[in-house]
Amino acid sequence: MDHIAGLFLGQLQTLQDNQFFHGGLVLGILSALAVWGRRIPALLLGFLRRRLVVEVEILKANYAYDALLAWWSRQPGSLKNRRFVLKTCKDNAPKVEQEAPPEVELIAAPGNHFLWHGGRPLWLSLTREKLKGEHGLLLGYHEQLNLRSLGHDRGFLLDLLRQAVSEHWCREAESKVFVLKSDLYWEQLEGICPGRLDAVFLPAGQLERICADLSGFLSRRDWFRSKGIPWRRGYLFHGPPGTGKSKLCLALCSHFRLNLAVVSLTHHKIDDSSLAGILSEAPLGSAFLFEDIDRVIGHPGNEVTMAGLLSVLDGVVAQEGRIVFLTTNHLPQLDPALIRPGRIDLQEHLGFVTPDQARRFFCHFFPAAPEQAVIFARWAGDGRWTMAQLQDHLISHVDDPHTASRPSGKAIAVEKTLFAATPS
Repeated sequence: MDHIAGLFLGQLQTLQDNQFFHGGLVLGILSALAVWGRRIPALLLGFLRRRLVVEVEILKANYAYDALLAWWSRQPGSLKNRRFVLKTCKDNAPKVEQEAPPEVELIAAPGNHFLWHGGRPLWLSLTREKLKGEHGLLLGYHEQLNLRSLGHDRGFLLDLLRQAVSEHWCREAESKVFVLKSDLYWEQLEGICPGRLDAVFLPAGQLERICADLSGFLSRRDWFRSKGIPWRRGYLFHGPPGTGKSKLCLALCSHFRLNLAVVSLTHHKIDDSSLAGILSEAPLGSAFLFEDIDRVIGHPGNEVTMAGLLSVLDGVVAQEGRIVFLTTNHLPQLDPALIRPGRIDLQEHLGFVTPDQARRFFCHFFPAAPEQAVIFARWAGDGRWTMAQLQDHLISHVDDPHTASRPSGKAIAVEKTLFAATPS
């Protein structure tokens, strides 16, 4: 052991006398100091940022995202910014005579923006990243906002965001329709005409019954909680194709100022594990529409199982306040477990047009021709026609109520085709 220690001390003495060793040691120390010297400003900045800055991250799917952008664009100080994104407030539908031109507004563009508000500086950072699929195909964008302010407490930013959300909520009178895009993010469908209950024609008393049920549900949140009952509601509309099931859902959402999120269970990226997360990330105030539910569960290529669907309807992961609409053309094909009370609270059949429906529908098109409405109701309300077929007929003769009140060759041809293909 003493021999080894002696060798080590001898080598150390040799290095001390080596000028190259001393030069390399000095260079190494200087390099380390230079590296740390460059990091010191960043470390100091990070320390000050954690101590003096409050930051909020807002993803695109959050309702506050659009609300904050809209609020920011209305602030006088935002006019000092020089980079904007142009937003039109109407869709790209063809121009209609006497229609007002689309309104436009400027919102913050990707990058950093500064604003002085409430005696404090605000920094807004908007980042946008492209989402690409196979072969470089553009699927969409991932966007998020970062809002920062000087201060120790978060109350200032919370009050600001509450104000922005409240103003945005009041400015948006119409409900919106959202669909799932390829990378499982919600996107608003532009150009969707808001539904109107006065344009929905159901048998006498049926629409009033549905509206009363939904209105009662929305107004009894505290009552549900006081009784220990989950505050959720499910509706099933069933009947032949073209009877207005999806139109009814859109009209109800528009009337009650609900957004409508259309869920496609055949989406290739949706499975049981992702379904609950997708619904929880839907835009604020959304009801969910599952169309043609009999055609998706258990069919080849569909990764959502019946157990997974039941779990999001009324399982542990089901959210409070959730409203679900299911539609189907074939009620007997549905699993009884799916439509039992507690999951589906109200079932309504939308069938072929009755004489009273036909008469009211005709008067909706031709309010000044009640006599022709009676003639129309005699053949259109004989239990063989859907609302979609009659609407197509009336649109084809919208300029002449006399001709519209009588079956045309086109209507007869459609009727023969429909019933020839329908099994007895």
